[in-house]
Amino acid sequence: MMGRKKLLIIIIVISAVLFVSVFIFNAIRNSSKDTIILTVAPKKSSIIMDAHTVIHPGTIKVAPGNHTINVTYSGFASTEKSFTTTKNQVINVWVALSPNSPVGNNFISSNQNEFLEVEKIAGQEFDQGANQIANLYPIIKKLPYDIFPIFRIDYGASKKYPNNPTRIALYISVTHPSDKQDALITIYDMGYDPSDYEIIFQTLNSAGQ
Repeated sequence: MMGRKKLLIIIIVISAVLFVSVFIFNAIRNSSKDTIILTVAPKKSSIIMDAHTVIHPGTIKVAPGNHTINVTYSGFASTEKSFTTTKNQVINVWVALSPNSPVGNNFISSNQNEFLEVEKIAGQEFDQGANQIANLYPIIKKLPYDIFPIFRIDYGASKKYPNNPTRIALYISVTHPSDKQDALITIYDMGYDPSDYEIIFQTLNSAGQ
């Protein structure tokens, strides 16, 4: 009788140790991963990540690095979206497919909430990005600055970092090359150092002035 009790205790202890070991292993493995919150419309789309892994909308753990998802659904044009994560990062990834047939149009009419959910997330992400840019580049609050027809200072997408939506460049359009220095002096007078910015010069005519 005592032998059976001891055996039962041993089995329980071993089971508990294995359970804790698995829990710790998964915790360590997941601690090195990033989290994406995936939202797609239609919700029941087929989603393949990195060409081989089937995933579903919701919270997903991924290894840090570059990833690509392919989203398909009958009646809609398939869409591929790439994103990059870094260690311990949480990001929103969203995709709203575009209809390419009457079937797709009818689906949207009957399931508008699915697309409104994606639109809401996209809008929030846009607002966050705009606030982040404004914080990183306070000069944009004073732009565009126009001294027509001498020069114009504005901002736009970075050419140095084309894949980073939070990076911008100052676009300085001048009538004559000699006006470049005046534009740079104006930036100093605004209280900013031109060397802190990516500056792209162009002629005023090419800017549509």
